[in-house]
Amino acid sequence: MSSCIGGNNSETGVIRLQDIDSSFERLDDKLYARPVYHDSIQLGEVYIYTLTAKDKLHEIQHIDSLSAHSILFGVRAYADYNSDGLKDLLIVYGTGARGGNTLNYLFTQRKLNADKVVFEYVRGSWYPPNLHFDTSTGMIESTMLHGGVTFVDYKIIGDSLVEQGGTEVTGDDKWVIRIHYKIDSIGSRVELRRDSAYDDYENFFTR
Repeated sequence: MSSCIGGNNSETGVIRLQDIDSSFERLDDKLYARPVYHDSIQLGEVYIYTLTAKDKLHEIQHIDSLSAHSILFGVRAYADYNSDGLKDLLIVYGTGARGGNTLNYLFTQRKLNADKVVFEYVRGSWYPPNLHFDTSTGMIESTMLHGGVTFVDYKIIGDSLVEQGGTEVTGDDKWVIRIHYKIDSIGSRVELRRDSAYDDYENFFTR
């Protein structure tokens, strides 16, 4: 996976706003993204553009060589995932669990100067499914669907997604069991507590 800044790709460069098609996704007033999925080689790429005062889109970044295995490849969310006031890119590259788990790459936005930004890959974000930012905890939560549900909390530390703790939810026909844990300073899982709830076939798999 590589990421470069500049309009040096012959396919892109400068595009008039009036000429864009449905493959372009408007992120905000100035930024646009154009995801491209190559099914035959299962790779994706994303072109990032900025809108100038003359209604022209200038390519500012090309994110290429993203392993992908779904025609759903594209921008899933444009939101702040690290509480720095800048919106980040969550890019879908595949699914699992019969479509229940959405797999993503997360790229955080960084300002280079007043007029230019760059999106930087968060290492480890390709693995945990269904990522979203939990405003109540200030962490990124992954909800993994399997025979039960596992909720995992992450923080971005440096350039990586680092697990902080979570909750494993399992059960039988009548009871739901929750195991709450944290990750200690040496990276080991430490169980905090267990609790249970009477379910009676309702499949109440929540935290």
